[in-house]
Amino acid sequence: MREDLERLLELQKIDVALAEATWEAEALPPRIAELEGQLTSADALVTEAEESMQQATKDRLRLEGDLRDQGAKLEDLKAKQLVIKTNEEYAALTHEIEFMRKTISETEDVVLKMLEDVDVKTAELEERKKAADGARGEVENQIAELKGELEKLREYVMVRNDERTRVAMHLDDKLLLRYERILSSKGDSAVVPLVDDVCTGCYKRLPPQAAIEVKRGNRLAECDSCGRILYRKESDEDE
Repeated sequence: MREDLERLLELQKIDVALAEATWEAEALPPRIAELEGQLTSADALVTEAEESMQQATKDRLRLEGDLRDQGAKLEDLKAKQLVIKTNEEYAALTHEIEFMRKTISETEDVVLKMLEDVDVKTAELEERKKAADGARGEVENQIAELKGELEKLREYVMVRNDERTRVAMHLDDKLLLRYERILSSKGDSAVVPLVDDVCTGCYKRLPPQAAIEVKRGNRLAECDSCGRILYRKESDEDE
């Protein structure tokens, strides 16, 4: 019985370590994904600013093309004004020339505003690039560290699982199933010491006869309250 108890305690120690390592390993991928999301978001902001700047530049170039066309049309109208023969035609052409000059002036105003807009968007793009580049190194280092930690945890879990297999193979199948059932139910421990006739798993005091059975150590007794397997601590054996 003592040998089974020692193996159960060894198995429980491994299982506790496995549970902790597994929990830590499961917590890392979301943290890594969050950091990778930060990089993606920063890149998206840069792309957004770049597209906005490029669109503003295209709009400016288009308007500058319109301005050149309007200027050419104005010169054409001025040339026609020199060869017309009637006052009516001259007046109509003069009106058209004035309208074109007004149109050109308005277009020039818009082009100037768009030049300012391009400058603003270009500066914003540079700021976002600088911010993204500045954060990238630090975030990528964090990601690398977390991935390294995750790999170590996975290797640790593999090693501990191998140890668990070696220990479990020396236990009776029924006893192993009993232990695993209790551990699955309680989550933290399946085998706990009895201290001052109190189960240290649920902190319930055992009836005198049940406590005596545990102290005798003739069998693996369970707490009648929580069902955990109880054992007598080494320090109590001489009492």
